[in-house]
Amino acid sequence: MIAHNKADYGGGLELCNGIVQGNTIRGNSAGYGGGLSSCDGTIENNIVSDNMATEGEGGAGLFDCDGMVRNNTITHNSMIGPGGIGGLYGCDGTILNCIIWGNVGFMGLQLFNCSPRTYCCIQGGSGGTGNIADDPQFADPDGPDDDPATYEDNNYRLSADSPCIDRGDNSLLVSPGSDIDGNLRIAFGKDSLRVDMGAHEFSSPPFQVREIAADDGVRAVWNSQPNDTYTVWSCPVLGMATWSEAQTLASQGATTSYMSGMLPTAWRVMFYRVEMRPGP
Repeated sequence: MIAHNKADYGGGLELCNGIVQGNTIRGNSAGYGGGLSSCDGTIENNIVSDNMATEGEGGAGLFDCDGMVRNNTITHNSMIGPGGIGGLYGCDGTILNCIIWGNVGFMGLQLFNCSPRTYCCIQGGSGGTGNIADDPQFADPDGPDDDPATYEDNNYRLSADSPCIDRGDNSLLVSPGSDIDGNLRIAFGKDSLRVDMGAHEFSSPPFQVREIAADDGVRAVWNSQPNDTYTVWSCPVLGMATWSEAQTLASQGATTSYMSGMLPTAWRVMFYRVEMRPGP
């Protein structure tokens, strides 16, 4: 959570060129870039909301961020001043799978002077490959109190009717293959095996072991997603320096299961771990 900060440039973060991932960036203010300014690394799986900029072109959400901007929800940011953009200004990297909606600026645009965007939901439209201009149908964008200004309770997850479900592009999806909540991406959506737009994946479970049993061997079942592979490791003593690779499995669908052979009777305990290796 990066919130309630104030600066001349980058109320939330400025000049951060590493990965900015899995954050809620809200309620920050700056002259330029209320949320982020001049952050040129990959920016992904973030909620950038309710930030404010006050100077020039502004970019209340993102200003002059030239790295990849992927699977973010950028909403309800405001430009306060004689001109400017409430969403993104001067961002020259790839802009993909984002929701850019409900940002306010005197120029009346969600983004300006940015690179072409693809597979995004953009209020007012944008043209380009895969973009849509339909209301993203957030679950509860003004919160239980019906007041969007009290943004702490605003819920920008996707509702079941959202047009952003299964509408993103999978080609640049990489590890860890999860959304802002740690839930799996492309986890058998409503209509197709495509990533959702925005920071949240709709109705998707986390990557976790959901069942484990021992009879003639050990059986483990975990939530999985298409195209991934999973390596099961084992060791008889927790804390050993070396784990042994038991098996590597391709995804079997919504769940994947592993079955060991019979364990030696002298081994009263065996420890396992499952490693997810996201596919292309």
